[in-house]
Amino acid sequence: MYLSHSTTTLVLLIMLFGVISFTMLDTYKNSALEEASANTLGLKADSLEIMVSNSIPKVFNKVLNDAEFQVINSHNSGSDDPFFDNTDSVLTYLDNHMETEVHNNLEAVKTTYKNSGYDLDYNFEITNISMVNGFTFNLQYTLDYNLSKSGALRSKSYEDSKNVTVKTIISAYHYVMSDKKDSLYIKNPNAQDLENFPVFIILNNSNYNFDRNNNGEGLDFYHNGAKLNYWVEYWNSSSLRPKAFLWLKMNLSANSVQQVDIHYDGTGISDGKKVFTMFDDFENSNDTIFKKYIFEDNNEWDYDTSTSPFSNPLYNSNMTYSLADYQPPRMITYDPLSSVVGDDIYHPIWGEPYIAEVDLKGKEDGYSSPQLLMGFYGDYNGIYELGYYTAELGGSRDYIYYFTTNNFYGDIPLNENYLMLGEYYEEYYYSYIADSYILQNDKEWIGVDSGYSPSEDTWYRLKVMMNHVTGDTRIQVATLDDYIHYNNKIYHNYAQYGTYRPRDSYFILGSSNGDNLNNPELYYDNFRVRKYAQLDPYVSGSTLGNNLIYISPPTSSDKYEIGGSNAVFVENPTSPSIVDMLTGLNNSNWGYGITVSSYL
Repeated sequence: MYLSHSTTTLVLLIMLFGVISFTMLDTYKNSALEEASANTLGLKADSLEIMVSNSIPKVFNKVLNDAEFQVINSHNSGSDDPFFDNTDSVLTYLDNHMETEVHNNLEAVKTTYKNSGYDLDYNFEITNISMVNGFTFNLQYTLDYNLSKSGALRSKSYEDSKNVTVKTIISAYHYVMSDKKDSLYIKNPNAQDLENFPVFIILNNSNYNFDRNNNGEGLDFYHNGAKLNYWVEYWNSSSLRPKAFLWLKMNLSANSVQQVDIHYDGTGISDGKKVFTMFDDFENSNDTIFKKYIFEDNNEWDYDTSTSPFSNPLYNSNMTYSLADYQPPRMITYDPLSSVVGDDIYHPIWGEPYIAEVDLKGKEDGYSSPQLLMGFYGDYNGIYELGYYTAELGGSRDYIYYFTTNNFYGDIPLNENYLMLGEYYEEYYYSYIADSYILQNDKEWIGVDSGYSPSEDTWYRLKVMMNHVTGDTRIQVATLDDYIHYNNKIYHNYAQYGTYRPRDSYFILGSSNGDNLNNPELYYDNFRVRKYAQLDPYVSGSTLGNNLIYISPPTSSDKYEIGGSNAVFVENPTSPSIVDMLTGLNNSNWGYGITVSSYL
């Protein structure tokens, strides 16, 4: 007997979710018995040959599945080497078990014929098994038989072959479990491509194995073989329902689903500067994008351990704060957003909208709101003048005040403890009358949202969606506790359309109160600017626990999808064939471990 095996197989690698249950029905035996009901010698002989030919695909699929189950059961029984020794042993297994199955079928036919007065002697043998492509095997066999009744005899000896396409679930999949990675599927619901786009993802027990890596250190994320930059915003693996928030920077084609592989023991490092267009986590003064003063270097800001719900010694140790009780402390980015962005498509002045967001907490005697702001659309000449718009968590209405080196003069009007929108113009100049430099601050309020009253001493996320072209601006705010609990989905919204006159693109953080003489406390953390999309990309599926390698035939395309977002197939002609898989051969980076814990 000669067995051959072609190695020209294309193999696809995939990870799918869930435990697979599989039932193999012996329908070929019923077919055989139906064929045996013919009532003449010639018809009986013809039926016999048809039965053998038709049973070959079903028998082969069953035997191939049995080979898969043998590997699975061997692993589940604790074997260190559950696979076949080599490809010859796989082919021998397929050959012997196919012959046994077909012989069982022929014995069933022989019994049925005998009950009708026919005598049947036969010999069936598989002579060759080869692979045509990843899904198709060619099976060659011989059948010799003598069929007789009442002295009449029909004898035949012939060779035939059958191409068999693997169709059943177990024979199409080789069950292996990665020791190092699982997968997420990221959906871009927009009609436009998203390039270098920060994608928010939530990790929990349904899509991440916290037992493999419970603090996120060294995680690697891969998309189409390329390692992705990421930033860990929030990590809590100590609760009964662990959860983490991360941002991945990746390219997403329009209306597509992309697979991202998670490697648990890689070398990745959380780094927001590599994910966002602008970023400052206020960890220290040596790595900041904010100048901690605007006109006078008055040393009003410092750093301390973060008190935010995001506080984590690995990812979010510190925050910046000010307790200044004289001039309202404010800081400004060293550079405008327009100088950071080189791509015209995403340029803030003539291109696409952006989002700026920051975490903040504050309090001041006499007020129930934090008295904090984030300024945007800032125009700053770097020396004497600054104009900008603001989103404020409480603050004063219109005012003009003056500061000298040792005096304050001003008119502080009504203070609002609501979400506010304002416009500022600041000027710094020398006054010969006062014989001192003077900081003049002129504020006008644009609107007050009396439907939202932020509380003092509470951490918030303040988010501004900016369109420098139209001036349309949307403000969103949420407590960080709600942000975490509702997975970045619950915000209070306040929008202004076309009322702003965008100047440039500096950002300002600091006090929204005019006098600042009431023991203020200002805390800021995690400022970033990122690209905007009409619809946010999201995690549409995942594979966790039960992972498979998929064996595929050649196709004219190098990528296609079946079954929705959970099954993206990429051809890999250098990977092992289905026969090689049964021997444990695997030149990918996947580890072995059987994933099927039960099946029918």
